[in-house]
Formats: sequence, structure tokens, C-alpha cells
Amino acid sequence: HFEEPVEMDELALTFAGGIDYTSWAWGIGLYFTLDLYTDTGFSGSVAVRDETFDLSADRTHPIGVALAGWCGLFDDYIVSASASTGAETSIRLGFGKFF
Repeated sequence: HFEEPVEMDELALTFAGGIDYTSWAWGIGLYFTLDLYTDTGFSGSVAVRDETFDLSADRTHPIGVALAGWCGLFDDYIVSASASTGAETSIRLGFGKFF
């Protein structure tokens, strides 16, 4: 269990760029990011049995790569997905509607 609330604050300046292809029904893109400045504050602890472990977080890799795609085969609806690694590791899935 947590001994105290876990909090994270981050201020970052990131350069991003990439290339993509978009058609009327689908699109795909490859993007690169470079963290120019990051200030991360992290506080909290976790208790395991009789020991308390302090938590910390830092970005250790300044370069990131992401692959993203979307498909809009249905009228006004879109399905999207992306995966990234490096500065941030994530998998995102999305569903949306055009207005």
C-alpha cells in the first residue's frame, strides 16, 4: 500500500517532426521526438512488508519514435492507433466521430 500520495510533475520542451501519408479513408505516419529540456518531480513511497521504498522518475532517453495510423471506412467515424518507444513508451487506441 502507499504510505503517502504519489505525485508527478513534469515540465518538458520537445521538438517533434515526422512524415505521414493521408488518403480519404486511411493514413499512416512515422514521427520522431527529441526532448530538449525535461524537469521531472516525483514524490511518494511504497510499503512492502516492513520496508518503505521511495519512488523516483527521470527520463533517461531523449529520443522517441512513434508509428501511428488511422482508418475511416465508416461515414464520419475514425479508428486510430499509435505505438511509441524511446523517450516515452506507449500504445494508444482511439475511436472518434467527425462533426
